[in-house]
Amino acid sequence: MHNEKGKMTWHLRRWLPERFGQRCEVLVAGRGPGPRNILVRFPDGHLTIAGRWSVRRAPPDAIPGEVPPGLEPLPGFPLNPEP
Repeated sequence: MHNEKGKMTWHLRRWLPERFGQRCEVLVAGRGPGPRNILVRFPDGHLTIAGRWSVRRAPPDAIPGEVPPGLEPLPGFPLNPEP
């Protein structure tokens, strides 16, 4: 999962629901017996630490900022908020 620049999408709706479906990259992935957390950076520069299951690989034909097929954003939360 490490070095998947721009090939991942944020998949959690509970944390950072406004970023659901957005492209991101995994900068660092924890390994070993402890918690396997990852450091995620979004295209606007926002950094967050999350569990490794909070991102998914984006389909190869996905358009950046577009929600993958079958996933809809939560009502009231825009997919790409204006900075």
